[in-house]
Amino acid sequence: MKKSVYLISVLILIISGLSINSAISKNKTQKNYVKVVYFHGDYRCATCFKLEKYSYKVLDKYFAKEMKSGKVVWASINVDKDKNEHYVDEFNLYNKSLIIMKYENGKLKEWKNLEKIWELVGEQSKYLKYVRKEIEKYLKG
Repeated sequence: MKKSVYLISVLILIISGLSINSAISKNKTQKNYVKVVYFHGDYRCATCFKLEKYSYKVLDKYFAKEMKSGKVVWASINVDKDKNEHYVDEFNLYNKSLIIMKYENGKLKEWKNLEKIWELVGEQSKYLKYVRKEIEKYLKG
């Protein structure tokens, strides 16, 4: 049973990775966009996976059109990898985090750490609503 749950989780992450790569490749021509990044480490508990799953669910459910066009980009980044360690200082990361970044003319204009995800992870509907509103703010300006 545990093996099948683990395999399903891995498959979901692989499938979302395909969507991530698709959105990133389309974004090469987009200069103004919002990037939503879930930062994690090597060690990931069930809650950590839930944070990522809910975050991606918001994008898939409410911003699929924007992701397809490259206006919204999703990424999941392991900061324990040498090439990604710089994000810890760049975004003042001290825990698993969901960061929204606004790019204008291809340059990072502003960003926000959605710290309330930890409070809301036990209430999926509130979590989705919170993340959705924050992304909408960045898309509107």
